[in-house]
Amino acid sequence: MNILINSIIDKSEELNYFFKQFHGGNYVVYGDLILFDYEGDEKKINLQDIRIIYMRLSSENSFDSVSKEDAIEGEMILTDWTNAVEEIDKALRYAPKDEGWQAAEDMSLDIVTDSEHENRKKTFWKIIQNNFELPPQYVYRLDSDYPSYFSMYVMWGFCYIILKDGKGLILYAGASD
Repeated sequence: MNILINSIIDKSEELNYFFKQFHGGNYVVYGDLILFDYEGDEKKINLQDIRIIYMRLSSENSFDSVSKEDAIEGEMILTDWTNAVEEIDKALRYAPKDEGWQAAEDMSLDIVTDSEHENRKKTFWKIIQNNFELPPQYVYRLDSDYPSYFSMYVMWGFCYIILKDGKGLILYAGASD
Protein backbone atom coordinates (compact mmCIF):
# COMPACT_ATOMS: atom_id res chain seq x y z
CA MET A 1 0.00 0.00 0.00
CA ASN A 2 1.20 3.49 -0.81
CA ILE A 3 -0.07 6.39 1.32
CA LEU A 4 -0.49 9.56 -0.74
CA ILE A 5 1.28 11.96 1.62
CA ASN A 6 -0.29 15.16 0.30
CA SER A 7 -3.78 13.78 0.85
CA ILE A 8 -3.51 13.48 4.66
CA ILE A 9 -6.06 15.64 6.46
CA ASP A 10 -6.42 15.99 10.22
CA LYS A 11 -10.11 16.39 11.10
CA SER A 12 -9.63 15.54 14.79
CA GLU A 13 -10.98 18.89 15.92
CA GLU A 14 -14.46 17.87 14.75
CA LEU A 15 -14.33 14.74 16.87
CA ASN A 16 -12.80 16.42 19.91
CA TYR A 17 -15.41 19.19 19.86
CA PHE A 18 -18.05 16.44 20.15
CA PHE A 19 -16.10 14.68 22.92
CA LYS A 20 -16.01 17.81 25.10
CA GLN A 21 -19.56 17.00 26.22
CA PHE A 22 -18.24 13.76 27.78
CA HIS A 23 -15.87 15.48 30.20
CA GLY A 24 -16.49 15.58 33.94
CA GLY A 25 -14.46 15.21 37.11
CA ASN A 26 -11.09 13.90 35.97
CA TYR A 27 -12.65 12.20 32.95
CA VAL A 28 -11.32 13.36 29.56
CA VAL A 29 -12.21 11.92 26.17
CA TYR A 30 -10.05 12.61 23.11
CA GLY A 31 -9.61 11.25 19.64
CA ASP A 32 -8.16 11.40 16.17
CA LEU A 33 -10.01 11.52 12.89
CA ILE A 34 -7.41 11.36 10.12
CA LEU A 35 -8.30 11.06 6.44
CA PHE A 36 -5.91 9.89 3.75
CA ASP A 37 -5.79 8.52 0.22
CA TYR A 38 -3.84 5.46 -0.82
CA GLU A 39 -2.94 3.35 -3.81
CA GLY A 40 -2.50 -0.38 -3.86
CA ASP A 41 -3.79 -3.39 -1.99
CA GLU A 42 -5.87 -2.63 1.13
CA LYS A 43 -4.80 -5.97 2.58
CA LYS A 44 -1.20 -4.78 2.69
CA ILE A 45 -1.65 -1.90 5.15
CA ASN A 46 0.74 -2.13 8.09
CA LEU A 47 2.06 -0.17 11.06
CA GLN A 48 4.63 1.58 8.89
CA ASP A 49 1.79 3.10 6.84
CA ILE A 50 0.21 4.46 10.03
CA ARG A 51 3.59 5.77 11.20
CA ILE A 52 4.03 7.60 7.90
CA ILE A 53 0.68 9.34 8.37
CA TYR A 54 1.44 10.43 11.93
CA MET A 55 4.99 11.43 11.12
CA ARG A 56 3.61 13.69 8.40
CA LEU A 57 1.17 15.24 10.86
CA SER A 58 3.93 15.58 13.43
CA SER A 59 6.08 17.45 10.92
CA GLU A 60 3.16 19.87 10.46
CA ASN A 61 3.02 20.34 14.26
CA SER A 62 -0.47 18.87 14.48
CA PHE A 63 0.77 15.98 16.59
CA ASP A 64 3.72 17.09 18.67
CA SER A 65 3.34 14.06 20.93
CA VAL A 66 4.05 11.69 18.03
CA SER A 67 7.65 12.57 17.37
CA LYS A 68 9.23 9.16 16.88
CA GLU A 69 8.34 6.24 14.67
CA ASP A 70 8.41 3.90 17.65
CA ALA A 71 5.55 5.82 19.30
CA ILE A 72 3.17 3.80 17.13
CA GLU A 73 3.20 0.12 17.97
CA GLY A 74 0.72 -2.71 18.08
CA GLU A 75 -0.90 -5.35 15.96
CA MET A 76 -3.25 -4.62 13.08
CA ILE A 77 -6.10 -7.13 12.96
CA LEU A 78 -8.53 -7.37 10.07
CA THR A 79 -11.96 -7.24 11.66
CA ASP A 80 -15.61 -6.89 10.84
CA TRP A 81 -17.41 -3.55 10.54
CA THR A 82 -20.31 -4.72 12.74
CA ASN A 83 -17.92 -5.56 15.59
CA ALA A 84 -16.21 -2.18 15.24
CA VAL A 85 -19.52 -0.31 15.39
CA GLU A 86 -20.57 -2.29 18.49
CA GLU A 87 -17.31 -1.49 20.29
CA ILE A 88 -17.51 2.20 19.40
CA ASP A 89 -21.19 2.44 20.39
CA LYS A 90 -20.39 0.79 23.72
CA ALA A 91 -17.71 3.39 24.43
CA LEU A 92 -20.16 6.19 23.66
CA ARG A 93 -22.36 4.94 26.49
CA TYR A 94 -19.95 5.83 29.31
CA ALA A 95 -19.97 8.97 31.42
CA PRO A 96 -17.92 9.95 34.47
CA LYS A 97 -19.38 9.54 37.94
CA ASP A 98 -19.95 12.78 39.80
CA GLU A 99 -17.00 12.15 42.12
CA GLY A 100 -14.65 11.46 39.24
CA TRP A 101 -12.76 8.41 38.17
CA GLN A 102 -10.93 6.15 40.64
CA ALA A 103 -9.49 3.14 38.80
CA ALA A 104 -10.36 1.18 35.69
CA GLU A 105 -11.02 -1.90 37.81
CA ASP A 106 -13.61 0.02 39.85
CA MET A 107 -15.61 0.69 36.70
CA SER A 108 -16.49 4.01 38.26
CA LEU A 109 -18.17 5.11 35.09
CA ASP A 110 -21.85 5.78 34.85
CA ILE A 111 -23.94 4.72 31.92
CA VAL A 112 -25.85 7.47 30.15
CA THR A 113 -29.58 7.14 29.59
CA ASP A 114 -30.79 5.33 26.48
CA SER A 115 -31.92 8.60 24.96
CA GLU A 116 -28.56 10.30 25.63
CA HIS A 117 -26.77 7.26 24.20
CA GLU A 118 -28.86 7.44 21.02
CA ASN A 119 -28.08 11.16 20.70
CA ARG A 120 -24.37 10.51 21.14
CA LYS A 121 -24.38 7.72 18.54
CA LYS A 122 -26.35 9.84 16.07
CA THR A 123 -23.96 12.79 16.44
CA PHE A 124 -20.81 10.66 16.36
CA TRP A 125 -21.78 8.70 13.25
CA LYS A 126 -22.90 11.89 11.50
CA ILE A 127 -19.38 13.30 12.03
CA ILE A 128 -17.88 10.13 10.57
CA GLN A 129 -20.30 9.97 7.62
CA ASN A 130 -19.63 13.62 6.80
CA ASN A 131 -15.99 12.67 6.31
CA PHE A 132 -16.05 9.09 5.02
CA GLU A 133 -18.41 6.94 2.99
CA LEU A 134 -19.75 4.03 5.04
CA PRO A 135 -19.77 1.07 5.13
CA PRO A 136 -16.09 0.46 4.49
CA GLN A 137 -14.61 -2.40 2.50
CA TYR A 138 -11.91 -3.19 5.06
CA VAL A 139 -11.64 -2.49 8.77
CA TYR A 140 -8.51 -3.02 10.83
CA ARG A 141 -8.43 -2.83 14.61
CA LEU A 142 -5.13 -1.63 16.00
CA ASP A 143 -4.39 -3.39 19.29
CA SER A 144 -1.54 -1.76 21.13
CA ASP A 145 0.06 -1.79 24.54
CA TYR A 146 1.59 1.07 26.46
CA PRO A 147 3.68 3.08 25.63
CA SER A 148 2.23 3.23 22.13
CA TYR A 149 0.42 6.43 21.16
CA PHE A 150 -2.76 4.36 20.70
CA SER A 151 -2.69 2.89 24.21
CA MET A 152 -2.77 6.12 26.18
CA TYR A 153 -6.40 5.60 27.20
CA VAL A 154 -7.06 4.33 30.69
CA MET A 155 -10.76 3.56 30.94
CA TRP A 156 -11.69 2.71 27.38
CA GLY A 157 -10.29 3.19 23.93
CA PHE A 158 -10.29 2.00 20.35
CA CYS A 159 -8.41 2.53 17.14
CA TYR A 160 -9.73 1.50 13.74
CA ILE A 161 -8.26 1.98 10.29
CA ILE A 162 -11.12 2.03 7.79
CA LEU A 163 -10.54 1.67 4.04
CA LYS A 164 -12.70 2.03 0.96
CA ASP A 165 -11.89 2.67 -2.70
CA GLY A 166 -8.56 4.41 -2.19
CA LYS A 167 -9.75 6.42 0.82
CA GLY A 168 -8.73 5.77 4.41
CA LEU A 169 -9.75 6.90 7.86
CA ILE A 170 -7.95 6.48 11.17
CA LEU A 171 -10.54 6.60 13.94
CA TYR A 172 -9.04 6.65 17.41
CA ALA A 173 -10.60 7.60 20.72
CA GLY A 174 -9.95 7.02 24.39
CA ALA A 175 -10.87 8.17 27.87
CA SER A 176 -8.49 8.80 30.70
CA ASP A 177 -8.13 10.71 33.92
